[in-house]
Amino acid sequence: AAAAAAGAIPLFVGSGTSGAAPAPAGCPSNPSFDFTIPTPVGPPTTTALSEGGVGYAALGADKKLYYVESSITGDPLVVSPLACLGGQAKDSPAVVQSLDGTPAFFVTAPNGTIYQRYTTTGNFSSLGAFTPVNNATTTNGPAAVQTADGQYHLFVRGTNGALYHGFRQTSSLSSWRFESLGGQIVGPVSAIVDGSRVLVAAATSTGSIYTITGSNFAWGPWTKVVNQVAGNSPTQVLTKTPPSLVRDPESGAITMYAVHQNFGLFAISKPAAAGFTGNLWFRIDSLLPSDARIAAATDGTNSIVYARFLDRPSGQTLTAYTQFTGSSWSSYFLAPYTCFNCNPVGVDTTAKSASAKTKLSPGAGKMSQMPKTKKVLG
Repeated sequence: AAAAAAGAIPLFVGSGTSGAAPAPAGCPSNPSFDFTIPTPVGPPTTTALSEGGVGYAALGADKKLYYVESSITGDPLVVSPLACLGGQAKDSPAVVQSLDGTPAFFVTAPNGTIYQRYTTTGNFSSLGAFTPVNNATTTNGPAAVQTADGQYHLFVRGTNGALYHGFRQTSSLSSWRFESLGGQIVGPVSAIVDGSRVLVAAATSTGSIYTITGSNFAWGPWTKVVNQVAGNSPTQVLTKTPPSLVRDPESGAITMYAVHQNFGLFAISKPAAAGFTGNLWFRIDSLLPSDARIAAATDGTNSIVYARFLDRPSGQTLTAYTQFTGSSWSSYFLAPYTCFNCNPVGVDTTAKSASAKTKLSPGAGKMSQMPKTKKVLG
């Protein structure tokens, strides 16, 4: 991932739109290619899938939870049908691929209660109900991971501004225990499994990024990420929005992505079970606005960063993505299902793409290649 960041190139203004037919915004009763997310208002979130794909979740203007899976091995993306899981939530959801291969979801209700929902089949034909996570109230969306021992872990900002860690030790959905990890953070956090531990990254009101690593009731100190930007000063990337963490499934190396408080997307990488000290931030682009909320994922070779931001020229809030597919980062394109012509209507939805390594869950594994959508930023 560090090499990917080092190979970044400037992005340029583009034009052209998808040839897809307009799709109605709404919540399909079954996974479908024929709908789009009603103007996504929640920041995106992602999870890497074991077969090499990426799971993407976001909230719509209707406050419902939407989910789609993608292969990031090619450009444009290959996507599954859009699934709607309902609910009424705020901020960013959390999605994690469980050890059995099915996705698990966590959302924050308007009153601050966290809810959990689990799937029991890969094609969404069986969904558990939304149930509350006991002993937890938060002001933002949660972050979630599952460790090799089967435990689910949640990380949330408490109403007092501190970071809280929750874990579920049994199969009972009401068996959550929480502990305070201290600190004073803003917004949600990002979490990733790092060897036998969990790494969490958070931002503070000053824009500094801090990390903390550990497991149940055994956590190291908070550490500020202060590393020189390659070829530039200052010595750290200050941010207004939460960073995003990804792990290389082959080497275990971890990359952190962050949006600079002025503008631009940056990345810094570290080996597994090590710290970021001694490594450099790399500028991926100078275009991403400082208010962008991001989510990233990698399959070890290819990477993707989704970003939700206010597009000043149009006055619209957009969700876009940039891909690294072997040599450089792409321009930003509107993300699938986030606008009326960002869905794969009019293309073959019956066959799997030969380039995709993953069987995509919504819609019994059927996948469709996205038409090129409009380039944004410049």
